[in-house]
Amino acid sequence: MKLIESSEIYSIALKHFEQWKSIFKTEFPHASFEHIGSTAIKGALTKGDIDFYLEVEVSKHKQVVNRLLELGFSIKPDTHRDTNLCMVNNDDFAIQVVSKGSKYEFFKHFRDKINQDPNSLKQYNALKISAKNLSEEDYRKIKSTFIESLLKTS
Repeated sequence: MKLIESSEIYSIALKHFEQWKSIFKTEFPHASFEHIGSTAIKGALTKGDIDFYLEVEVSKHKQVVNRLLELGFSIKPDTHRDTNLCMVNNDDFAIQVVSKGSKYEFFKHFRDKINQDPNSLKQYNALKISAKNLSEEDYRKIKSTFIESLLKTS
């Protein structure tokens, strides 16, 4: 896994965010669209992938995912999916489609916690460096454990 500083890709993420924000405001007027993931964390190391967060009413979750598929997105394989979470992607970025009030709101909470706590950011970057040669599955496990631990202390 190759790591880069989030600032190296931030302008690209912002461009995609602004472009799709207006589309989503029209398509999903009651949804909340946010930038999450490492590219949304100042000073974080990233694999270079861009992640966004689309929070929708529980009753609209499936409908929103289906509309995203119509807009050219695909359901990302090999990712957790249930009635409150679905990850979709296109060639440029991924979107976590999350039901409002679900446990998956942690994506926002994690971003906010790391952005407010330089020590947590250092630990997060150290974790990524130490996991550079691990499989994607092992990396996700270590990262999940770190996120859960960090959010428990909040």
